[in-house]
Amino acid sequence: MILNATTHDPHFLADPSAPPPSAASSAYGMLSQAELRVVFREAMEDVVLPGLELCGIHTGEARRWFQTLTDRWR
Repeated sequence: MILNATTHDPHFLADPSAPPPSAASSAYGMLSQAELRVVFREAMEDVVLPGLELCGIHTGEARRWFQTLTDRWR
């Protein structure tokens, strides 16, 4: 599935030891892992999946994948 390939690894945004971005990186817009999760979740729920459905694409498998992915973040 294409969406699965976008995450690149099974620990996508789920690494509890991920360091926060440095102050310099933050100044250039680097987001923390928690902030990236929010952006990714909102984009998937509000843009990507509804957009696919609007085009007549069934998203059942994509929604199951997304739920499995985000369950790892807890």
